[in-house]
Amino acid sequence: MQNNDSNAEAVDMLEVSAKTDKCVRKKIASVSGLVKVYNGVSVVNEISFDLLAGETTILVGPNGSGKTTTMEMLVGLRTPTKGSVRIINIPVVPGGEHRFYTGVQLQSSGLPSRIKTREVIRATECLYSDPADWCAMASKLGVDNYLDKTVDNLSGGQRRRLDILCAAIGHPSLLVLDEPTSGVDPEGRSVVWDFVRSLTSEGCAVLASTHDMAEAEAFADVLLVMDRGKIRLNGGVDEVLASLGGDRRLRITEPTEHITDWVKKSGLSYGHTGSSIVAIGSVDAIADLSAQLHHLDSAADILTGPVRLEDVFAVITGAEQMSGGE
Repeated sequence: MQNNDSNAEAVDMLEVSAKTDKCVRKKIASVSGLVKVYNGVSVVNEISFDLLAGETTILVGPNGSGKTTTMEMLVGLRTPTKGSVRIINIPVVPGGEHRFYTGVQLQSSGLPSRIKTREVIRATECLYSDPADWCAMASKLGVDNYLDKTVDNLSGGQRRRLDILCAAIGHPSLLVLDEPTSGVDPEGRSVVWDFVRSLTSEGCAVLASTHDMAEAEAFADVLLVMDRGKIRLNGGVDEVLASLGGDRRLRITEPTEHITDWVKKSGLSYGHTGSSIVAIGSVDAIADLSAQLHHLDSAADILTGPVRLEDVFAVITGAEQMSGGE
């Protein structure tokens, strides 16, 4: 929720530096040393990151990596075992003042089944003293096409877009979206991300999670790659793609044990995804490895190409599994 003075500290989210003549983005949220322990197991382990005004930060990671727990601690729905979170420099605690500056879309909204879409929006609008123009938002998200449908008659994608609208209706300084395009068709996904871009262009900071690597690569200003409770990579898309020391990747489907051993001994960054192995390196290094593997097994299914986020993700999250690590 947000009160009349909710934008008071966020008015100057984008400053212009007189020396550099470039926009300096203000810090909207700060996560510091965050830990969450369940039954003696750290599901989130000493993570820290900042969320800046006007930026979309996308969090990716395998199931069980700690993404949802992190997002719930960020907005005060779970209490950290250790560490702290601040939003607009306000300490985050359950039921705290940070809520006035934060919009949240969870994986499950728990809306009553027989209430109409229009009624959901109007009820949410009443929680704010200065709500956004929900009619314009509904048009941008395509929600205006089903305003008179009841919640139980909405598809999963329609309900997700309704949840996003409700999360954004209070002019939040920080918008947190947990898998905002889950269940949304390809055209609807573009609509959702266009809507998110319209909010960041006005100075909102967005943190979203997704399992779609292509989507993350296309729409993130900042990527957080999470695995086993830790942030393994944090940076712009180009930084993350270049983080493993190469701009080319080699992928082998169902490699033999001999080929797998050869890749491991190549000196290149490698990882496992499904039944495939992926290696990342320079153009020359990948060309050399490809030639060597063809010599070992001319029937091997070898694909090479530019590095994509899914390749980096495979190496970051799959290397320990291949080496027998926990």
